[in-house]
Amino acid sequence: MDAQLYSTKSKDYAFHSQEWEWWYFDGVFDNGYQIAACWFFGNPATRVPEDRFIQFMIHDPDGNPVAAMPRFPLNRTFASTETCDVKMGDNRIYGDAPQFELHFRSGDMGADLSYKNVTQGVREPPDGIQVGRAQDPCTARYLGWVIYPRSTVTGKLIVAGKEISVKGEGYQDKNWGNGLLGDHFDHWYWGRLHFPNLTLAYWDGQQSPANGNQRFKRLWVLKGEKLIEYLKDNIYTEAADLQTELPSNYVFPQTLVLAIDGIRIKGTVTQRFRHWMVGPPLVLPGRSCYVRWLADCEAKLEVDGEKVEATTRNILDRPVW
Repeated sequence: MDAQLYSTKSKDYAFHSQEWEWWYFDGVFDNGYQIAACWFFGNPATRVPEDRFIQFMIHDPDGNPVAAMPRFPLNRTFASTETCDVKMGDNRIYGDAPQFELHFRSGDMGADLSYKNVTQGVREPPDGIQVGRAQDPCTARYLGWVIYPRSTVTGKLIVAGKEISVKGEGYQDKNWGNGLLGDHFDHWYWGRLHFPNLTLAYWDGQQSPANGNQRFKRLWVLKGEKLIEYLKDNIYTEAADLQTELPSNYVFPQTLVLAIDGIRIKGTVTQRFRHWMVGPPLVLPGRSCYVRWLADCEAKLEVDGEKVEATTRNILDRPVW
């Protein structure tokens, strides 16, 4: 396959002037800390385009969280339409592949992190739109995203006013669209997996009744820096060890198995719940909820005829709209 065809461009991470969009960054660090951060221009859960806010969560090695979700007036926000440069108050994300910077403060917590991409960025040609089309005339509903599947991350976290140096690996993406997220999807499982010289990012979901309840599958496989496989089928997620989380009665899997039966890649990745990253579930207006968790993962794969048996820690999420 032509990996360059799927490569991202500078403007992919810029502001698209859509009804809503977000920039997501996460990290799993060698000292056991983890972060997940999302910068929102517009709200995909309430469909308020003027909403501006940041969700930022830090977890220590035992899974104990500190979190902030500051909101900002429009006159204290800025986003470039040419490149990645987003400001909310004194907080900022900016850069261009392969280097991005994240700077955040809220009370006595915060972060100063540098992301250096070690894999190419990936989009779905020609414009990153995964559901519907943002063409002229555009479809009534559309949803797009681009991903940087793997980066080395260095810098510092601030927890209770204390600076903590970190280094590890992370992931970042940019999403945009219109309507409520529930207009597009009923639910999905998403995750990213970092193994030695092998990177996977996957999405296994079901679209909304308005989109015909169609199954929606994606698997991006990167060997070293380059994309080597891009599947829209032949991947499956199997939930096991189901538990009910109160008070929302959200049923979630303590074990999620990703099974792959492609031409260049076959096998399984078993992902076992470690602790919540968002949850027990973040309940949004109506019936919606959004959960994210850290999992211990074990891969038994065959890639281009070579066996890959490795472990890692993965951040997963599952919204139900």
